[in-house]
Amino acid sequence: MQLLFKVTLLFGVICAGYSAYRFVFFLKSDRLAGKAVMWMIGGEFVGLAAYCFFATLEVMGIDPDPLVSTLLRNIVFASALAASIHMSGAIRKIGDD
Repeated sequence: MQLLFKVTLLFGVICAGYSAYRFVFFLKSDRLAGKAVMWMIGGEFVGLAAYCFFATLEVMGIDPDPLVSTLLRNIVFASALAASIHMSGAIRKIGDD
C-alpha cells in the first residue's frame, strides 16, 4: 500500500509542477484570455499543491489536524471560486469586444 501512496504522490507532484510551469507561461501573457487562463491554472495549482501536501502526510504516516485540513480545503475552494469568477468576467469582456 505504501508503494501506491508514493506513486500517487509522485503523480501529484508531476501534475502540480506542470500546472506551475503553465501558470508561469501564461503569467507573461499581455492578453486578457491569457490572464484568465493564468488565473484558472493558478487555482488548479493551489488545489494540486494542497492534495500533494495531504499525500505527503499520508506517505509519512501523519494524520493531519482536522483544523488544518479544513483550512486547506477552504483555501482550495476560495482559489477555485476566485479563478472561476475571474474567468467568467474575462470571457464576458472578450465577448463584448
